[in-house]
Amino acid sequence: MTSLRALVLAVVLIPSLAGAQALTPAERARHAADSAAAALIADSVAGVVIGVFRGTTREFTSAYGYADVAARRRMTADAEMPIASITKQFVAAGVLALVDEGRVNLDDQIAKHLPPMSAHGNVTVRQLLHQTSGIGRYESAIQTRLLSSTDDVVQVIAEAPVEFQPGERFSYNNANYLLLGALIERVTGQRWDEYLGARFFARVGMAHTRGCPDGAEPGSVVGYMSAGGPRVRRARLPLVLTGASGGLCSTAADLARWSVALHGGELLSPAGTAAMITPLPLPAQAGAGAYAMGTVVSMLDGHRELWHNGALSSGFHSMLAYYPDDSLTVVVLTNTFPKRPEPAARAVARAWFGVQPVAAPAVASHAAAAQSPLPLAAYAGVYSVGPLRFTVSVANDALTLVDPNGSSMALQSAGVHTFASVRDSTFKVLFDVTDGRVTQLRIDSPRAKAPPVPRVADTP
Repeated sequence: MTSLRALVLAVVLIPSLAGAQALTPAERARHAADSAAAALIADSVAGVVIGVFRGTTREFTSAYGYADVAARRRMTADAEMPIASITKQFVAAGVLALVDEGRVNLDDQIAKHLPPMSAHGNVTVRQLLHQTSGIGRYESAIQTRLLSSTDDVVQVIAEAPVEFQPGERFSYNNANYLLLGALIERVTGQRWDEYLGARFFARVGMAHTRGCPDGAEPGSVVGYMSAGGPRVRRARLPLVLTGASGGLCSTAADLARWSVALHGGELLSPAGTAAMITPLPLPAQAGAGAYAMGTVVSMLDGHRELWHNGALSSGFHSMLAYYPDDSLTVVVLTNTFPKRPEPAARAVARAWFGVQPVAAPAVASHAAAAQSPLPLAAYAGVYSVGPLRFTVSVANDALTLVDPNGSSMALQSAGVHTFASVRDSTFKVLFDVTDGRVTQLRIDSPRAKAPPVPRVADTP
C-alpha cells in the first residue's frame, strides 16, 4: 500500500503527506454524497442522483443504483425524473410573472378567474400561494371521479368541504397549486406547463424540464415503492392528477439553472423575487422552516436555505435546496417512495460548509452487498495510463488491487462502485461506470489522488 500511495502522490505532484492540502468543499461534499447514497440504496432505494453546483458551475453530479432494476439499467447523472412538489416553486413563479405583467393581482379572489370557485369567493391568489386558503382536499374525491381535464379537477376542488376560514392558518394542500395551474391556463390560454416552458425553461436553458408525460416512455426512469416490504414497481400517474401541484419532470442540472436564475433576480421583478421567499407572519408549520410562495425558508447551521421537496406515490422523491449566501445548489433525486432524500441533501450541504466531519462511506453490510449494482467480477481488469498500471482481481468474494510495483491491497465495499482499503478506510478506489460497464478507476483519499485510469482489458 505504501508504494501505491507513493506512486499516486508522484503522479499528481503532491510533495509529501505532511504538506498535502485539506479536502476542498467539493471533495467533502462528494464523500458525503457517496455515503448518503450508499445508505439510501442499502435502505432499498433503487437509484439516486446527487448534484452539487456553485452558481451555474457543476461541481459534480453523481448517479448511483438503477433507473430500472429489472432491466439492470443504471441510473445516470442527467436522468430526467418527476420532481413532484418542487413543481410548486415553478408554478408560484409563473403566477408572480403574471402579477408583474399586470394580468393578475395577488389579492384577486380566485373566483374572478375560475368561476366554479364562486362558493369560495373570499379566497385570494395570495392565500393559494401561501397555502393559507383553507379550501378542502380533493384526493379522496378523485378516487370515484373520471378526470380528463383541468376543469374537471377544479370542479372536484370546488365541491370539497372547506378546512378553515381563508387566511386563518397554514395547511399544505396540493389543491392550492392545482388551482394556480388552472389560473395560469385561464389567463394565458396555454396549458400551465407549456406556459412555464415558454416563459422560463427556454430562457434559462432548461432543455430537460417539462410536464411529465402520461405513462413511462421507453428508456425512462422507473418508479418504485418500498414501505417495509419488497420493493414494488409503480406506474406513472397521469399529468391531469398531479398537475401544477407536482407534475413536472426535470434533471439535477436543470434544477440548478433554475435556482440561480430565480433567486438571482433574472426571472421576476424585485418585488416578485422577494415575494417568493417572504413567509407570512404566522405559524407556517412547514417543518424546519416557514412557507413563502413555493419556497420554504429556513437556516442550516447559519446558512440561509431556500428549498422545496417533493414526493409521489408513483415512486419518486426529490429535494432542491439553494443557499443564496453561498451560491450553492444541492439536488437529490430518487426513484423510490417513501424514502426521504432531505437528510442526504443536508448532509452534503453541511459537508460543503465544513460544519460536520466527513466520514468515508460505511462498509456495506451483507444485506446491502446483496443489492450491489454490479457483481465483483465486473470490476476486475487492467487499468492503465502513462506510468500507472493497476490490476483488479476477484478471489474469495473480494477484490484485490495490485499496483505497478507489485504491491497488493485488499479492498472492501464502501458504497456504490466504491471500495476502500481493508487497512485504511480513507483510501478509496472509485470505479466509473457507463451503460453498465466499468470504464475507469480513480484513487481518492484525504492524502492522495490520481487522475482517471482507463480500463484497457477486462481480465487481469
